[in-house]
Amino acid sequence: MSVDPVLHNAHGLYDGKTVLNVALWGRGRGVDVTAKLRGPGVVQVLCDAHAHMSAWLVVHDSPYFAVTDTDGKYRIDEVPAGTYRVTMWHEGFVAKGRDKDGRPIFEPVRLTREVTVPRGGSVALDFALE
Repeated sequence: MSVDPVLHNAHGLYDGKTVLNVALWGRGRGVDVTAKLRGPGVVQVLCDAHAHMSAWLVVHDSPYFAVTDTDGKYRIDEVPAGTYRVTMWHEGFVAKGRDKDGRPIFEPVRLTREVTVPRGGSVALDFALE
């Protein structure tokens, strides 16, 4: 629900294609927005009215995911024994230029590693951003 008295326009891009483009009027009225995606992926959300506003949505097809804490640590519990591909995603941290509205453009970082979880055991898996 939007309670911001300022007009915003949420513009969601999935693989470069618009999946969401809706004006969000505040003034105490709620706006229900649902956009179905055909599969997992990353949606960049921009405010077309304010160049300093943006967000990212990472859509998963698995219940096994985590967000790091302030120290960069994470934990994924109750993963069944087996071999998996674990992917770390980060929105990017080195600007690669600017878009037409002056927003910095970042190249998201995606690192994938394979890990085998033993029956009844645990595994430590670290990623390094450089």
